[in-house]
Amino acid sequence: MSSCSRAALSVLAGLLALSFLVSAESANAADPIPIMTIQIFNAPSSGYNIYPVLSAGAASDFDSWMQAYFKLTNDQVSSGSYPYPRAGISRFYIDCCAAGENGIPPGGSVTIALPLYSPLVDNIVPTDKTPPGQFADWWQGGHLEVFRNATSAGQPPKALSDDYNAEKTPLPIYSGPPSCSGCTLHFFFNTASIPNSAPQQLLEYTLGANPVNPQNAQPNQPHFLFDAANVDYDVSYVNNAYMPAVMEPYGNKLIGWIGAANSIDDFTAGMDRFLNAPDYGVGWPVYAGTTKIASALEIFLNFNATDLFDPAPAQSAPVMKMESLWESCVKGNSTDAICPGILDVTNLLDANFDNYRKNFSTNKQWGCSGTPEGPASGPPTETSLLAHLYGWGPFNYNCAATANLLQDTPGYDDPARPVNYASVKKEFDALQYWNNFPVTGIYGLFDPYVGLIHGKKYIDAPYTYAYSVDDAVGNMQTDGTGLIIEIGGVSQLPNPDHATPNVNIAYGYSSPGYGISFEKYGRCSPPDTTTNPNFASFAVPLGIDGTSSSIINCKITFLDSKGRDYQFKIKSPPPWGTDRNGNDAERALIDCTGNTGQVLNWCQDVYAWQETLDDAHQTIVYHVTAGGPPPLDE
Repeated sequence: MSSCSRAALSVLAGLLALSFLVSAESANAADPIPIMTIQIFNAPSSGYNIYPVLSAGAASDFDSWMQAYFKLTNDQVSSGSYPYPRAGISRFYIDCCAAGENGIPPGGSVTIALPLYSPLVDNIVPTDKTPPGQFADWWQGGHLEVFRNATSAGQPPKALSDDYNAEKTPLPIYSGPPSCSGCTLHFFFNTASIPNSAPQQLLEYTLGANPVNPQNAQPNQPHFLFDAANVDYDVSYVNNAYMPAVMEPYGNKLIGWIGAANSIDDFTAGMDRFLNAPDYGVGWPVYAGTTKIASALEIFLNFNATDLFDPAPAQSAPVMKMESLWESCVKGNSTDAICPGILDVTNLLDANFDNYRKNFSTNKQWGCSGTPEGPASGPPTETSLLAHLYGWGPFNYNCAATANLLQDTPGYDDPARPVNYASVKKEFDALQYWNNFPVTGIYGLFDPYVGLIHGKKYIDAPYTYAYSVDDAVGNMQTDGTGLIIEIGGVSQLPNPDHATPNVNIAYGYSSPGYGISFEKYGRCSPPDTTTNPNFASFAVPLGIDGTSSSIINCKITFLDSKGRDYQFKIKSPPPWGTDRNGNDAERALIDCTGNTGQVLNWCQDVYAWQETLDDAHQTIVYHVTAGGPPPLDE
């Protein structure tokens, strides 16, 4: 038994009920601590060394990933007696910055084995958050901050060396640390994040998932189900833009990359074109002492931090133009076509602020303390409102992160009302993509920064975030066993194609009354993935039409508990029909060649369909629906 197993059991024997002791023993003894793989590549022709720093977690009163892994029951979660609190941030520097270490050179790579957690003590006490805490959770709330320096410099950038030298608290890993093939790791504990103003590019991830167990009310059932094969990630240009990066899942070659596939020099040239664009980017703030461009969210959130940006926001012509546009719509009764959307978003935020001030001291579930934000009466200040507007964030300063969410704002929380949260969110997305330039694909009347990221004249990165809720193009959640990252291109990725929308394949796990279930499924392969009765669905990328990645070249397969094989292919790419119950035309999209008997009859009831979401992107979601396994052939 591992040392962490002994630690967990020695504590649990004294603290927990017998049911939890059994569950925890199962989690530790029968189920080894899961490990994800992180691969980081530097493009061969980049001309720069790169220096990734991985930070995970933050100070928190509880850690639901640990609660899920240790299989806490409903009572154990709700009692608050086993919160597994985090004391701060666990961090490691990759091949930097001790003597002789100089990051990842052009064409180089590192491979990191990242466990779910590393014990920091012999005996994990699930209530103790004394710094540096009892464990390092490496999977939840992860950041990779990637620095760079010209290879010819022969050393890390000064800003990174300064951060490294300022670290005061080594992370005292007791057992099971992350390990690296081809590099050295240096571990530290800190309560502060690496600042956005540093010359680095942020990549974000959450590994694993902990959906609530639908059977959790039954005796000895865990409250959460722990999924160790889920990856959620993005290259975030929400706060700033400094360097290109792409990401795709490790262990899942079907999924293409998201992010910016530019070389470092091309990315930098796109930023330069933006900063020299008259009436658009000239005078846009960069972080002082760097060439890193700040987003509108960061600018309005730190509007009065005059030393943070160059120029200061109040001296920036394009920022003042944005503020004047808002004032003309909200205070000047402008009839410009963009104004109704700006007014509706402003009205939602005003209502959210009013709810925040009214309930700050009385809503105990919000967990507020200290002093609320803004004036005691009337609307929020203009810069405060614009910070929340461009961040699409609620007023909940000094409250829990889940307090006063925009979708819960009184007057907007009823989907039956003509103006509700969803309708205003749709207007907000339309504002971000408002096109007022003669060149197709150049945005920016509402927010020039979105034009920097997505605009064809500048960085031209359509598969990444440009603002805080740009999820339709920026975020990826899929199955995998880790992450693959490349800086400066895509030449070393297993899948060099960009990500495409998924086809969501939902199937009946079993056929009630027949005792038959699907045991395995395959995506573009023989059945090689074990099914999960709690998640009877999986996704396959739509692929790029006219190439080998197209969905029409992918055979979907199943194997049932009686040893019967199933297979089908989709005959043609979308558009498909919209009947979610299936019609003859949608069934005709399925190729059942290779099936016989009852399996053939089953396949002929499989159908493909699509739906269009009511959002600003008019996002199309693609589906295939299939039933459970049929009875045995007679």
